[in-house]
Amino acid sequence: MIEDCMRLFEEKASGAQRDRPELGRMLDHLRAGDVVKVTRLDCLARSTRDLLEIADKLRTIGAGLRSLAEPWVDTTTPAGRSLFVLRGINHLPSCSSTVSTA
Repeated sequence: MIEDCMRLFEEKASGAQRDRPELGRMLDHLRAGDVVKVTRLDCLARSTRDLLEIADKLRTIGAGLRSLAEPWVDTTTPAGRSLFVLRGINHLPSCSSTVSTA
């Protein structure tokens, strides 16, 4: 699935970081009809709220979202959009909120 991507954006910072220059570049580069493919949702967003805000930006642009690890995430179809909203709200992987302590 990644082989058919025309352009790759790879963030060096974790999804938990506020300053995410590659995410900003990707959003600026997107056009209607583009599809953002991510390895996992927690790589894209740091919280469910953040995920929904990013998804809304994609919708406004006219771009879709697909996840390699979560096959139910496919906002390019009406059914996929419904599943994203229904399952996505409570399904952001827990590793996005994991905190390490020494």
